[in-house]
Amino acid sequence: MDKFRLLLAPETPSSASSSTPARRAGSVTLRQNDIDAADNATLMDPANKSLADALNVLLGIIYIAVGALFLAYIAKGFNRVQEGEQGIRVVFGKMTESQLPPGLHWAPPFPFGELLKVSTGVERVAIDEDFWVAIPAGTVNQSLDNLGTPMSLKPEDERTGSIITGDGNLVHARWSATYRRKNTREYAENVLLTQEQELVRSAVKVGVVRACAETSIDVLLRQSADSSESGVAARAKQMTQETLDAMNSGISIETMQMTEVTPPLLVRKDFAAVQAAASKSQKALEDAQTERSKVLNETAGELSGYLLERIDAYEAAIATGDAAKQTTVLAEIDNAMQGNTVKVNDRELRVSGSVTKSIADAQAYRSEVVSLAQSKDRRFSAMSSQFESNPLVMTQREWASAVSAFYGKPQIQMLWLPASNAGDILQLSLNRDPLIQREIDKKVREQEALKARADQLKRMQRSGFTTETPNETTGE
Repeated sequence: MDKFRLLLAPETPSSASSSTPARRAGSVTLRQNDIDAADNATLMDPANKSLADALNVLLGIIYIAVGALFLAYIAKGFNRVQEGEQGIRVVFGKMTESQLPPGLHWAPPFPFGELLKVSTGVERVAIDEDFWVAIPAGTVNQSLDNLGTPMSLKPEDERTGSIITGDGNLVHARWSATYRRKNTREYAENVLLTQEQELVRSAVKVGVVRACAETSIDVLLRQSADSSESGVAARAKQMTQETLDAMNSGISIETMQMTEVTPPLLVRKDFAAVQAAASKSQKALEDAQTERSKVLNETAGELSGYLLERIDAYEAAIATGDAAKQTTVLAEIDNAMQGNTVKVNDRELRVSGSVTKSIADAQAYRSEVVSLAQSKDRRFSAMSSQFESNPLVMTQREWASAVSAFYGKPQIQMLWLPASNAGDILQLSLNRDPLIQREIDKKVREQEALKARADQLKRMQRSGFTTETPNETTGE
């Protein structure tokens, strides 16, 4: 840069002594300064130098401040998406990325962009008044029993709401639903936060009306309050979701539940009586089914279902006159009843329960009858031979044996009386000796117990079952 210096011409002696000042060659001379940087530094005024230093420091501070502001602006774009939220990155008013997971994310700060946060937690909406009986303001006890019975089906209060069922009846109901914002992009594009609750409420009411229009009042009144995954509640949930999906709302219905339901107040008592009768009938049916299962299990155990199915097949074969089928099915039943293993649905089962005792008793009785008949036959044959050879001896022996057996019974007590003269009358008033009677009763009980134990052992041996004793396990 060119620099200029102001120079004054020096005075000469001749001019100083002259009375008339002589015209000087020049009082001011401007010339370009070509002095180097070192000369300028030595010639610069100290004040100008201080000013230049101050300006340089100020310029450095400005650079630092601008850099800090720029870094602060960049840092302002970092935001944390919390748990239960999803982030949406917006650049120049356009969503560039959605459904950002929880964590730290960056988006250009305002006015170039922003990071939107959308809660994905569960929200609840309740339909408590739209389809319910209007309850007067200030009512402390809001039970329907305290509202009285109206004179007609037409509601006296215009706030009363109802639903038309599939069979043309009216019903009052309260509903609740839970939802979450699942597709944050669609939600941010199409739903206003201030209108979200009303939007979901409207969709729920549409779903409820459509679902109830497909259901009869009897089915609707039987729906329990916790049946949110079946029946009319499931159908209403499906239709509500269809309505929200048609609007691209990005909202997903999680659960939908009918919390209360009642027929119109005019016929409420009549419906209650019908429901009570139906409930009683259902309870009786359940009790019968429980008793049936108990009896079948006690009778045949796990094989009861198989035996019932085979018995039905046997009766069907009899009805159709299929002799071959009858023989086959009866053989299968006999095989199972004998305690043999039967394969049912890839499981090997064996009959158990009281049927095994009945079969064992029948088999024991059959053996006893046959054995007794054979024994009687052999004895009769032997007695017949003896009678033919010597009738008198055989008859006396049999009489003696019969009398001895009679006297040998524990219940018989014999009294020995002294000899008396002809015509004497002997009168005795006697009771059974209590000591002897107690001893007789004790022996009878012991014999009965031994016989019962012997019969039980015989049945177990014939049926092929085992029983455990304290020291060993016996069985066939």
